[in-house]
Amino acid sequence: MRLVYVDIIKLINQGCTTDARLLVNVCHVKINRGLRQSDTISPKLSAVTLEVVFRKMNYHGRIMIDGEMLTHLLFTDDCALIATNPHHLQQDLQQLANLSKQIGLKVNLPKTKWMKNSFCAEGVTQVNDAENEEMTFYICLGRQPDPNDILDGEFMRRRKARWIAFNKNRVVLPDQRLPMNVRANIFRTIVLPAKLYVCEKWGTMKRDEEKFAVAERATKRRICSVTRIYPLSNEELRLRTRVQDVVSEIHVAKSGGQATSHGDMTTA
Repeated sequence: MRLVYVDIIKLINQGCTTDARLLVNVCHVKINRGLRQSDTISPKLSAVTLEVVFRKMNYHGRIMIDGEMLTHLLFTDDCALIATNPHHLQQDLQQLANLSKQIGLKVNLPKTKWMKNSFCAEGVTQVNDAENEEMTFYICLGRQPDPNDILDGEFMRRRKARWIAFNKNRVVLPDQRLPMNVRANIFRTIVLPAKLYVCEKWGTMKRDEEKFAVAERATKRRICSVTRIYPLSNEELRLRTRVQDVVSEIHVAKSGGQATSHGDMTTA
């Protein structure tokens, strides 16, 4: 960042105050550090500050990905360090805590977790002599990554999210008084995205696709207000609800939208 921009930001944030009303009295509080919560530049400055810290680090842990050495991942104020063993991760974590302290930042120790896959050696990690909790899974940006690349937990979360989104509209979707195209549009814009969030990165197997297909048929029967007693075929459900097959939607998303569907066949 050019120094002229730093000087401008310093001038803008000089003499800032906030008001706190206690009953009828108004208390003026001077802001001596930090940014105002509603300031649109706040997330940008946070990202730049973190980037400065990470550029100063001397990484011990590195993993080769597509010919490049991957050391960390950054997303706004969330960061993930990557290492080949717990010892290198421990060194990088402590170095990050020390560099952050020099510029007035502090690592949130209760939220600092670590995880490993089955190929990693056993060990522990600490920051400022406080041991970090080892996790078997976690939720990151709406997804549940698995250290051993097993997506059963993520698929279960997506199926639950589908029913949550459906139940929020349970009054509208099964209502036979509404036109089917209206209900189908609600299903495609609300329920389907909840079910297929970041599905383009899934490595699905046949059994996974069958589970999604079974769950989708259950929601389509709810939309049509029919039970399993009435033997409706998959094609009939698709025609009535005007909603494409979920497996085809997954294939289209994974192929970058370049797949075309021909009946029950999906090709790229």
